[in-house]
Amino acid sequence: MEQKLINILNKYKLIAKHKVALQSFSEKSLKKLHSSIKIFFLSVLGDEEVKGLNNTLYAYAIGPNAKLADDEIVKKAHAENLQIHVFLTEKMRKN
Repeated sequence: MEQKLINILNKYKLIAKHKVALQSFSEKSLKKLHSSIKIFFLSVLGDEEVKGLNNTLYAYAIGPNAKLADDEIVKKAHAENLQIHVFLTEKMRKN
């Protein structure tokens, strides 16, 4: 899957033009992509990855869901020089 994405990005010269931003719930997939291409923005969205901040070696940001975005996560992320891009689902909005 990752190679197919890389091929499409290369076909349209999006990597060379720095027009790529990737986010994924799969830390494994992001690590594969990062080892193949150098992209300036990679963000992990999975709860476990965000809690452990396992992505600090390759990511520019983390994308926790709103229920995880507390002071502790913000402080940890900032200590690792990571930006935070919080997301909220429709179901979370209604609660």
